[in-house]
Amino acid sequence: MSSMDYREMCTCYTCGKVAHYKEMHCCHYISRRYLPTRYHEKNTKPGCPYCNVYLHGNLDEYALRLVKEYGPEILEELNSLKHKILKLSTQDYEDLIDEYKDKLKSLDTQPALNEKSL
Repeated sequence: MSSMDYREMCTCYTCGKVAHYKEMHCCHYISRRYLPTRYHEKNTKPGCPYCNVYLHGNLDEYALRLVKEYGPEILEELNSLKHKILKLSTQDYEDLIDEYKDKLKSLDTQPALNEKSL
């Protein structure tokens, strides 16, 4: 969500293509089958369908960009995190939904800031 601008456009994390957020996928460096990293914000980035589907996540480029953004320890951090046992309750999911709704609302109040930064 933080990758989206005031026009609701975002950039593919791996190839740089710019498109409306509704045309993008939520890409994962660590497969979303691992629950502990499924919603981890360092593991989820916007990506174009081509990179996510046809390039199978474009994981080499994804890894390079993660290291550049978060430092070399990020890959080990995400890989070790995926093996932890995590069980989410219905309340946990409801809390996640509320958290992301709040984040979306805060983005709605910032369009003037984003316009000035362009």
